[in-house]
Amino acid sequence: MSNVELAITLKNQGNEAYKARNFEEAEKLYTQAYEQDETNLMILFNLAAVYMEQKRYDEGIEVLNKALEKRLEVRLPYTQVAKLHERLAKIYLAIENYDEAIQCYKNALLEVQDKKYRLALKEIERLRDEIARKEYINPEIAEQHKLKGNEYFKVKDFPAAKAEYDEAIKRNPQDPKLYSNRAAAFSSLLEFPCALKDCEKALELDPNFVKAYSRKGYCYLQMKNYKKAKEAYSAGLRIDSNSNECKAGLQNVQMAIMQQMYEKPSEEQMARAMADPEVSAIINDPQMQMILKSISESPAKIAQYMADPKISGAIETLISAGVLRFGSPESTN
Repeated sequence: MSNVELAITLKNQGNEAYKARNFEEAEKLYTQAYEQDETNLMILFNLAAVYMEQKRYDEGIEVLNKALEKRLEVRLPYTQVAKLHERLAKIYLAIENYDEAIQCYKNALLEVQDKKYRLALKEIERLRDEIARKEYINPEIAEQHKLKGNEYFKVKDFPAAKAEYDEAIKRNPQDPKLYSNRAAAFSSLLEFPCALKDCEKALELDPNFVKAYSRKGYCYLQMKNYKKAKEAYSAGLRIDSNSNECKAGLQNVQMAIMQQMYEKPSEEQMARAMADPEVSAIINDPQMQMILKSISESPAKIAQYMADPKISGAIETLISAGVLRFGSPESTN
């Protein structure tokens, strides 16, 4: 029997010992196998598996690096080189060295574009980033950044205020007040969609946060989405009926709705209104279509329909959404 054949026999015996979880015997057999054929680098691959099971991680790293150093010399196939990198990555993952594990998977992908390596790489990157994010959390430091942000906000340096609130949120992402404050900074920068996202996050963390409803209403008011603005302010008042901000905001919405009734709607407003399921359902209702036709022919009939509680709510919704209008004051008698 040649050395190569003996190495394969000993390696197979080592595999059987490994399967039986007799790791000491497996280590001995793999070592003997490699001594017979040092070109069979996959014996070191198997030996590293034994070291992993025994938590002898440094020795596992050592034999895998030894195999990788000799890969070109023995012309190891790309797929097997990739497997060496993968096993090395798993050892680094076991000792929570995420950066090295990530690099190993990247090295494996340089050898073979295998989906499992890409998925493993993505998962370890996610895990590393999540751990880093949690380690970064510090409510006390978050409070310091919030106070700095408030000072910048007072002097109307809104970009600087927003930057401080950004850092505060990273340090304490579960504090709804930080998102509300950043929403105010975004609003001052006229970035209302971003402000709305922060209001939604604040309300997700604290559903009874009245100030977040007030700021949400303000965003929708500035975006001329009066239906949504009305809903936000009303939601805040259901929680705190004495909220001056929500009361004043609701009054501003009512004034804006009255003013828009005599203005021609923009294409953007109409598209947004029609995208609202509630508005769309009202417009597509056969009875409401007849009522709207009647109002368009005789605007004075709106008073009659508003007296009907079954119809008035739908009409108010259409008016708030900007769908139902009556033309300019100059054109009416």
